[in-house]
Amino acid sequence: MRIYYYFLLLFFISTFQLNGQNDLLNDTLTNSELYEKLILTVKSNFAPDSRTAIFNIKSDTTIGGKIVLRGKTNLIEAHEAIKNIFTEKQIPFIDKIKLLPDKSLNEKIYGVINNSVSNHRTKPLYASELTTQSLLGTPVNILERNGYWYRVQTPDNYISWVDYGGIQLMTKTEINTWLTARKIVFWKQYGQSYKEPNVNSQTVSDLVVCDVLKYISTNGKFVHVEYPDGRRAYVKKTDCRDHDEWLKNANPTPENIINSAYLFMGLPYLWGGASSKAVDCSGLTKMAYLMNGIVIQRDASQQALYGGSIVSNSEYENIKPADLLFFGEKDPESGKTSVIHVALYLGNFEFIHAARYVTINSFDKNSPVYSQYRVDNFLHAKNYSNNIDSPGIVKITDCEFYKIRK
Repeated sequence: MRIYYYFLLLFFISTFQLNGQNDLLNDTLTNSELYEKLILTVKSNFAPDSRTAIFNIKSDTTIGGKIVLRGKTNLIEAHEAIKNIFTEKQIPFIDKIKLLPDKSLNEKIYGVINNSVSNHRTKPLYASELTTQSLLGTPVNILERNGYWYRVQTPDNYISWVDYGGIQLMTKTEINTWLTARKIVFWKQYGQSYKEPNVNSQTVSDLVVCDVLKYISTNGKFVHVEYPDGRRAYVKKTDCRDHDEWLKNANPTPENIINSAYLFMGLPYLWGGASSKAVDCSGLTKMAYLMNGIVIQRDASQQALYGGSIVSNSEYENIKPADLLFFGEKDPESGKTSVIHVALYLGNFEFIHAARYVTINSFDKNSPVYSQYRVDNFLHAKNYSNNIDSPGIVKITDCEFYKIRK
């Protein structure tokens, strides 16, 4: 990823050098409009999606004849591009841009999710919109702090705010200790951990499928485990798997991905939900792949950008089991479509998706679960199961967030 941004930066700078008289320097532009255009150009090249990158930069009033660049970004390459463009255009500036992670975090710029399911929000407020969820044991990067809230980036590159109770902050040494430790993965839809190796003892917390805990020892029919924050508990041996064995033996075939999706049948719909407690449409597809060792993007509109293309509209015979189906709306004026829903194809014209709850519908008019609404709004399908290890569809073992920090 760093190499990609390096070449993008070189291309970006050379493009501006070759086009020094482009419309950005049109005499009709005021200085403030020119600065804004320069900033927006960098943003569109390096941070087009605010869900996966922070780029909040603006030009401020001049100081001593120099404009002031203020704001924040988590992209070193975008920061360099801004400075290079203003230098290239011979625009005097003072750099007040804050590069994330924030220096006030000191060395604790990593973290591990500490609740069975942590809730992530668009703003550092409990009343703010639930945007996604993360599972116990998930490694994240910490970008900044606001009171009791931390802005984090998850393995799918999604950026959001989580409260202090949902995350354990770590240094590089501590996150590497977590990543290299022997761990177990919880493998039931829902369950508990216990204070003692006895189901009648006090519960320590609830657990959901794909939660990860550090392994300590085996005690009869129980496994002694440790949470990211150091709490210890016991989990029934039959409710979990060895984490490394799970990833080693992960076999993301269409059949296995579909069987994983079936686990969620009947679960309630929850905007931002991404666990076996409740899901939204893209949370369901994300979990079906995660259970098979694959990290995919968070939202339906993001998932639609990846995978192998399949002929759209009504040519259902080209769609294969475990392909993702995308639904949306078309702007009558521009003709552009927007993806607003995703489903997992089961075969035989049927698909599983999260709407009012996780259910199955069909494209077949003769089926008792036929949905005219979904037929009318179907846009296209993407093949995921045959495109693993391509951009946006990454094995956990290949995901940078799960690798040793250097």
